[in-house]
Amino acid sequence: MKYLSFILLIAIISSSCKKESTGGCISKSDGVVPVSAADMASIQTLLNSNHLTANNQVFVIFRSYLGVDPQSSYQYAEATQVRNGLPIFYGDVVYDFRNNISQGVSGRMYGAISLDNKLSFSLFGLRQLFLNEAINKQGLNKSFNDSCYVAQAGYYNVNVFTNDTTANFVKAWQVRPLHSLYPQCYISDSSGSTLYFDSGIRFLDVKKPGKIN
Repeated sequence: MKYLSFILLIAIISSSCKKESTGGCISKSDGVVPVSAADMASIQTLLNSNHLTANNQVFVIFRSYLGVDPQSSYQYAEATQVRNGLPIFYGDVVYDFRNNISQGVSGRMYGAISLDNKLSFSLFGLRQLFLNEAINKQGLNKSFNDSCYVAQAGYYNVNVFTNDTTANFVKAWQVRPLHSLYPQCYISDSSGSTLYFDSGIRFLDVKKPGKIN
């Protein structure tokens, strides 16, 4: 299953970075950023005309464009699933339309989550855990020590990148640099352990051309 990262879309970041008394520049995001009212109206029209519902979802992306054929149009909407006021990490849902007709919905739909929405880890503690993972374990540049960070609270399915289809949610944090999408570190609120680290580096599987005889 292809999982879409909704990490590009979910944080409202404070204009200034808060510093705790123990030191370290890190702020907490305020929640999921929705599309504009105009885009939401367009999305709602598409959902209604196709008899689709999107409960407990916040739409974060909407695109509408014409195809090569002037008679063809395409619409794309992406939503973050939200439970108890918190986003589900790696739980985005994508709606595809052609000429305003649904072409399908991709992404795993989750049900209710029994966990509460109270997280306890300190921001400074999260910053230190991020730096330890990024620099000491992942070998990233030590210049990250001087960066400001933003932390987003949410739910993380620990089986999301495994063959186990059982949903096993924990309360977690996503921590990343304030002005950069990557690297991202997902940290358990209960244990402080790293659930997943994404450096943002992608490797292309490019094969060398064979010898031509």
